[in-house]
Amino acid sequence: MPTLTAKRLWGDQFTSEDLIESKFEYSDIGTLEQCITTIELVSGVEVTHGGGAAAGTHLHYKDVGLHGDADGYIDYTTQNIQVKQTEKGDSVIKIVIKYVSLATHNQWKADYQTWSDAYQTTEVYESGEQVTTTVEGAPDAPQQTWTTIKSGDIALKYADDNFV
Repeated sequence: MPTLTAKRLWGDQFTSEDLIESKFEYSDIGTLEQCITTIELVSGVEVTHGGGAAAGTHLHYKDVGLHGDADGYIDYTTQNIQVKQTEKGDSVIKIVIKYVSLATHNQWKADYQTWSDAYQTTEVYESGEQVTTTVEGAPDAPQQTWTTIKSGDIALKYADDNFV
């Protein structure tokens, strides 16, 4: 069963910005086809991530050119997530990851191909344009399914220091 944990790598109560490291253990499900990350605001002042994206907006924090293997698959076991409180105060956030394993993705592709073969036809016009038609009354096409996992709570504080 995959697990997700997170901790602060950088930042303190006197800055609005923090760097959060996530650890995503998913070795029991194999390679991931896709993995996107967001934050969830549990309480407190607004927090953005990844340079200004709102909580709930999913971003891809890895680059296949930098982090991908020879087949183009990325290791998502660690990610660094920049977060910023938009005003002074306290916030509690969670790191949220949505993912699709390669096995789940391949099963969806096979299911979709079976559905398409049964319910769709494609015509190629002289111009080269292809038009795909789905027969009337066909069941809905299979949809890719994502799994969501969340870290525990991460407390953030942005405040002024006092002269003593």
